[in-house]
Amino acid sequence: MEETIRKILKYVTLLVAERPDVDFEQVDDDNILEKVHFVKHVPVEASSTMVRSLISAGKKAENLLPPKVYKYIMDNNLYQ
Repeated sequence: MEETIRKILKYVTLLVAERPDVDFEQVDDDNILEKVHFVKHVPVEASSTMVRSLISAGKKAENLLPPKVYKYIMDNNLYQ
């Protein structure tokens, strides 16, 4: 897996959302760390399962998704 990561990082820089339960300081490879940017954020308490369940039950889930995504789901009657 490490070799796959190295191949990917030849072409891109990754943005990685920090998670409270993960210690990124365990990554001890400077070649990897120079191609990764860790981003602090406020976690959203939502999952795709939650979104599908809400929509299939006829409840609103628009506050959990980007507006264009929610519109696409609703326009195409997904999860209903």
